[in-house]
Amino acid sequence: MSGACPLHVQHVEAAVNYFRAFASPLIVVAGIFGNGMALVLFLSHKPWNRFSIYATSLAISDTLVLVLNTFLDDFLGRGLYFLTNKRWMIKLDATSLEACRFMELTGCWFAFTSGALLVAFNVDRVACLYLPLRCRPNGGICIAAVCSAAIMTLGFFLSIPVAALHNLVVGEVEEGLPNMTCGNCQNSSTQIGKELLRERIHNSSLHNTEISVSCAIGTDETSGRGPVPSFVVSTLFTYMAPCLFLIITSVLIAYKLISVKRKREVLQNTLKTSEHLARWNEMTKNSDVNHVEDKADQKPITSLIRRQRSMRMESRRENCRMVALFSISCFYLCFTFPVAVALCIRSALNYENPDCQHLFHAHFTRLLTSVKDINYALNGYIYPFFFQFYRAQMLKVSTCGLIKSRPARQNDSHATCGLRSENADEEDAEESVH
Repeated sequence: MSGACPLHVQHVEAAVNYFRAFASPLIVVAGIFGNGMALVLFLSHKPWNRFSIYATSLAISDTLVLVLNTFLDDFLGRGLYFLTNKRWMIKLDATSLEACRFMELTGCWFAFTSGALLVAFNVDRVACLYLPLRCRPNGGICIAAVCSAAIMTLGFFLSIPVAALHNLVVGEVEEGLPNMTCGNCQNSSTQIGKELLRERIHNSSLHNTEISVSCAIGTDETSGRGPVPSFVVSTLFTYMAPCLFLIITSVLIAYKLISVKRKREVLQNTLKTSEHLARWNEMTKNSDVNHVEDKADQKPITSLIRRQRSMRMESRRENCRMVALFSISCFYLCFTFPVAVALCIRSALNYENPDCQHLFHAHFTRLLTSVKDINYALNGYIYPFFFQFYRAQMLKVSTCGLIKSRPARQNDSHATCGLRSENADEEDAEESVH
């Protein structure tokens, strides 16, 4: 405990312990269920499109982050120790050098993959908004799959140098001193990115000494800073760069959605083409139903109404995709951007700063990184607000088929006027994401 430091340092440390002991396992359970649901539903829903590919890739990456970082590292490595009153602590990355580097590799890899996939997701939606003729909603499935695989491969190779820099650090802690302060442990380090978690090992040959074993990066003792590759990959590439790209793409998406909505309102208030065509079609049918020429004249009108209805439904689906992705991006920024800022501030600390200041920023960064994991569990619960097929299947699975949602009917007076396309009933039965 940081008893020699001010009270706010102890409060932040206690918040980290409570969050990792009680909130982290709940986040893991809820996240695995939501991401698993998204993975199954988007894979089983046909036809596939780019949105489905990115959504399934993001669900896989987010699930791995929750398992590796939130459960194995946060809960077993720190939360379980606090939950069992310091009796149990399963610190997997301190068991061996290979385990240390493997845990760092996978943790950095999938955290980078989730952020980069979300950026690619947003870039794809921006292309659909600003280049609609070149970027069809139902095309480019292979391109999306290749981009997802390339991002995962890039994240793997970028994480290798960071993992190679990690070693098992053993330091002596003098008895009677605060156990977590930066000044009481030899070879102590301020790690950038993944926080330092310690496993206490009592050495029988050192009566007044406690040994601390951790998986960390060696630092320069004079500056207190870690190697540059670790900071670049774990902070800039994993957190800061995705946040900056998401801010830009989210602004572009929001601007385009607002402008499209305004143009649509103007067209509906001035032209009202569908209403005029439908009214003219009804008048034509009532004038002389039995006449062959009149029936022939109705065919182009009927075809035009069906085409407009199909375009309107596809536009509605595309808007749902845009708003859903915009919501996911906003949640990612809310949870991740504070982590990026805190890591940058922590990396600027050196040996001239007080030990308690080092300790406060270390605990505060740990708290933010733990809270950030909520973002990886949210996506599966955002999709039901925008996709009817997702709501129906999620309700069916959650209730074991006892409750079935009624198919959503498209009550659009502008669209049909008694004329329905051949697959209109199927389109009314589900508001497809595709």
